[in-house]
Amino acid sequence: MQTPYSAKDIAPRLVTGFLTANLSLILISQATTIANALSAALAGSGVTPSTAASALLGTLTAPLSGGGIFLVLLALAGAVLQRQAQRPKPDWADQALLARPPGTSPSAQ
Repeated sequence: MQTPYSAKDIAPRLVTGFLTANLSLILISQATTIANALSAALAGSGVTPSTAASALLGTLTAPLSGGGIFLVLLALAGAVLQRQAQRPKPDWADQALLARPPGTSPSAQ
């Protein structure tokens, strides 16, 4: 049996949900800024994406000899990060596609 809800019952829940959803975005943004500042302060200016990815990959692959599937998946994620840190240069087709005016799309023929 369903109980009917009135606007008086639902309004406080809607306001609370709206406020917590919007405040969580602000809080997560501030937490991310603090974490980035802390990591920059601890790491200094000597960390590049490729060195960070290789250090993470080395940390993840070291315990693989006695690890389970979780460590294998973590090592795979590290390998993907290592691969993404070394971006390939775009070839002539990529450059032509990127050089087209905004708002236009390549015509299919």
